[in-house]
Amino acid sequence: MQSVVLVSNYLEKVRFSVVNERVDVELFKSTLGPVMIDIIERFEPYFKTFGKLYMDDFNQLKRLIS
Repeated sequence: MQSVVLVSNYLEKVRFSVVNERVDVELFKSTLGPVMIDIIERFEPYFKTFGKLYMDDFNQLKRLIS
């Protein structure tokens, strides 16, 4: 469970970096986008237990890197 929390923290840092234009979004999409989307979808049942605000952030990240 601790590793899933670490992954969710990493995803939040990625989302924050994309939203605040700290990373090249197109480069990120082409290199890690599919992997990030797969991780979000794979752990979605667990992430839903975090609450709606967290899921909104994960869904925003999915939209931004799709």
